[in-house]
Amino acid sequence: LINMPASSTQNSLVYTHPKFYNLKIRLLSNFVFAQNEYPNTNFEVVLPQSIQTVDISTPPDAYHLLNFNTSIDVSSSLHLGVSVNNVFNTPYRNYLNRLRYYADDLGRNISIQLQFNY
Repeated sequence: LINMPASSTQNSLVYTHPKFYNLKIRLLSNFVFAQNEYPNTNFEVVLPQSIQTVDISTPPDAYHLLNFNTSIDVSSSLHLGVSVNNVFNTPYRNYLNRLRYYADDLGRNISIQLQFNY
């Protein structure tokens, strides 16, 4: 079958300290293997001086991403969290992303969450 995602593994380590403002720290690992089952739809183009193969089916290499999350309850109504996706800013290309031929996927992304319950 075409357009099947590559095999992947996801693991996480979590540390919680409920007595210290309900602190939670999480380290997530995501390893995506290279896709080795794909249709060969490459084709050749005849140019005035040569014949060149246009590679549109070869899948990208395997990659490993690390993500980090932490959160804390400042008070009973205020929750603060910080997330860092792709901590090491690893360049990667997802097999199912149609733009993988032109650019890498998203690099490091830092998010701050402030949740106020009223």
